[in-house]
Amino acid sequence: MNTEVKTIVIKRNGEEVSFDKSKIINAVKKANNGVSKIHQLNEYQITAVADTIARRAQESLTAESGQGFFADDDCYWIYGLIYCNPNDKHLSVNNRVGMGMTFNFAHWAGKLILGISALLLLAMPLLGVWMIRLETTPITLTLNENELVATHTKELCRLERAEIRSAALLEALPDAVKLSGTGFDTFLQGKFRVEGYGVCELCLNPETPPFLLLETAEETWLLGAESTATAQAVYAELTEE
Repeated sequence: MNTEVKTIVIKRNGEEVSFDKSKIINAVKKANNGVSKIHQLNEYQITAVADTIARRAQESLTAESGQGFFADDDCYWIYGLIYCNPNDKHLSVNNRVGMGMTFNFAHWAGKLILGISALLLLAMPLLGVWMIRLETTPITLTLNENELVATHTKELCRLERAEIRSAALLEALPDAVKLSGTGFDTFLQGKFRVEGYGVCELCLNPETPPFLLLETAEETWLLGAESTATAQAVYAELTEE
């Protein structure tokens, strides 16, 4: 950590001089070495203490000059953590203590970043509820005279019966690699590369076999149902034709 950073303070006579924080750090280190090890500060804590002492000294010396301004910017650090200075045109600034960068949240872009971050934090509980619903909602297959419909939290698949060229019932799901879509432990939906069948559209719970393998002129589908009985019944009706 760089301890040679110098700042400017204004003395009582109005003279501007360099303020060397390293001298304060050395003094804190000497005092730190005089206590038992269990009570000693680490390097980061020593630097933080030196920062606080330096800022208070700068503030005091500058205030006593009577010139009405301070060389430091403590007033722009909310709780010492959040930088908010409308007079600073920079978006990114150095951290108040230690290394790294932070944002100026008085800048218009900083306000935008803060707003988006707050929205994301507020949305996290809703996202969790949505993900739980995806994983726990069963897939429903509905077959009528004209079409087969697969529904989850919404309608995911609608196939015209006349378009289905062949149907098979798989007792186990072949190895599949997701290309796009959703891949939870209990819900697969989207395009997957399936061993032995190529690229297929999946809409199923891999933990509830059997699975319907349906081929149309354009796509191959693997569909699941809420129960074994439903999958078998849909398969039996499709293959009766």
